[in-house]
Amino acid sequence: MERTFCENTSIKGYDNAINKYLHSLFVSITNVKSGYIRFDGSDEQKDLEHVERVFAYELYHQWCNNPIISNNKKLVINAEIPKVLIDEMRQNKIPLMYPDIVLHHGQNAYKGNLIICEIKRERYVHQDPTKLFDDLIKLRMYLSSELKVKDRDDWEPFKLGVFVMTIRKDVLSKCSISKLKEYLNRAKSINFQNTIPADNLNKRIVCIVYNGKVLKFDTLNNIIE
Repeated sequence: MERTFCENTSIKGYDNAINKYLHSLFVSITNVKSGYIRFDGSDEQKDLEHVERVFAYELYHQWCNNPIISNNKKLVINAEIPKVLIDEMRQNKIPLMYPDIVLHHGQNAYKGNLIICEIKRERYVHQDPTKLFDDLIKLRMYLSSELKVKDRDDWEPFKLGVFVMTIRKDVLSKCSISKLKEYLNRAKSINFQNTIPADNLNKRIVCIVYNGKVLKFDTLNNIIE
């Protein structure tokens, strides 16, 4: 069941450390104002949507300045940093990916990978719901213990994946996790292979819908059940 986040919301189901970092991300998202999601155009075009990176860059700024992050000198937040994984099960290299934002101990630190985050605007998902599926599968890859990075045996998967969908309209009824389920069902109808296995990885992916005012969230596991 989706929940509405406010600054004193407690988030259960994760250990204290990762819960603290997730909470700092939630707070940082709610500090990103609606002007980074949409803007007023000409008289003929009101309430236009920014591209995703406008929101992502401001979120990067807010999260870096959150005291939980800024006071910990071991933590690093990177944006659009290249990541290459190896699928040992099939001995195939997965194409180079650029996660939107990651919280880790640095690009050269193969342990201490904490949160990996993907961001999409609703209009983009509405136009092509398979993009939502692709991002969720990407998050699952980085959470999986079956995948490794090239030429490293000591790489550890990320603790938590986060998917953020921004919504243009500042209307509470528009801001609902149920929209993500609708888009996943549409992705499946487009291609039956667009399904997500039911396993514990889905409990480690948090899905967020944010409209510049209200933040709703739930785990992927709860969404697809």
